[in-house]
Formats: sequence, structure tokens, C-alpha cells
Amino acid sequence: MPRTGYLIAVAVMLAAAAAGVLVWTNYFEIPGTRQPIESTPVASEIDWTSRMAELATNEGLILSLADKDTSAWSITDGHKIERFRISGAEQVFARLSSGHPLNPEDRLSGLQVKLPLEWAQKINGKRIEVGVVARQPSSNGASDISVLYATLQTGNSGWRTFKVSPNFQDVKFEYNVPLADSGYIQQPIIVLRSDVQGADRAVELVGVYIKPVP
Repeated sequence: MPRTGYLIAVAVMLAAAAAGVLVWTNYFEIPGTRQPIESTPVASEIDWTSRMAELATNEGLILSLADKDTSAWSITDGHKIERFRISGAEQVFARLSSGHPLNPEDRLSGLQVKLPLEWAQKINGKRIEVGVVARQPSSNGASDISVLYATLQTGNSGWRTFKVSPNFQDVKFEYNVPLADSGYIQQPIIVLRSDVQGADRAVELVGVYIKPVP
């Protein structure tokens, strides 16, 4: 790609991110080349999409960053995301960076994934486990990820912040979903953001899972 075209493409991507549009890319764009990302061996040692299905058990729900789930994801202003496919493999992950500090009162700012209404009805008044598979990238990596579960009707979990390591791992918390006497009519969401300091450092994600806790 000519350098001028490359710069235009980058400008369009940045403008889309600033407008809250989710930018999905399977490739790094390098001037004069177009080549698939080469991830570290750590990323391919475990099929984390399958592992999330095991963690969620038959009662749970998983939402990965694979093609079939992309319609469930969206992003707000001040955050950026790129999606990558591991070269020679099917597993997909994304790199999320956040450009402003975590505000405990701003509960919807970040990368959002919308859950089905049927799920909200299923876990009405129950305790759930919310898990995220994440790691710290080798460059410009954040040391933490923050996660929030919001019912959008009766309350939310508040931000839960976890340390991340250079290896993919699942971080999780439990939350008592408030009982909605007349049932849920809003689809709940999980919100993710990197770097509580908001210095544009990144985390890499495979996806999220949720399950009822017995």
C-alpha cells in the first residue's frame, strides 16, 4: 500500500475509534506490505475459546471475539480496539487500550458486550460468575484490566480491577444479580477497560464467559 493510502487508512481507523465505532482488523498494516500478525507461542498453546466453554459449563454463556459474536460488541469514546487472528490458527483475540483514567461513577465507559435478554431472565435474582480471558501484551502493556456487569435495570457490580500477566489467564468475580420482581426487560452488558490510569496502555482479550453459581 502506498504511504499516502496507508496514512489515510490509519486516519479513518482513528476517527472511527474516536466516534465510538468498533474497528475490527485481522492484520497489521505496514507501509508497502500486508501480512498476518504473528503472535507469540504463548497465545497458541491453549485454545482459550474452547477453554472458556469449559469454564462456563453447560449452564453458562460465552462471547468470544470470533466472527460469529462481533455483533454483540461495541465501544465508547476514549477507548480503542483492534482484533487479530493468530497466524495459522482459528483463535481470535483483540487488543484494547483506554485513554482516560477509570472513573468509578462512569460505569458504561469501555468495550461493551451485550448479553441476550433470555440470559437476564434466566439469572434473575441469582448469583453469577463473570470471567474474562486476558493478558498483558509484550509492548505498551497495561498491568490491569477492569470489568463491570451492568443489568441496565436494577444495578451493577461496580468496577472490579484485576492484575494481568504476560500469559493469557481467566480473571473472574461473583455478583448477586438483583431480583427484578416483574422480570428483566433490558439486556445486560459486561464492560471492559484497560489501564486504570488511562495512559493508553493495552490488554489483550479472548472473550468473556458468564455462568450461574450453584
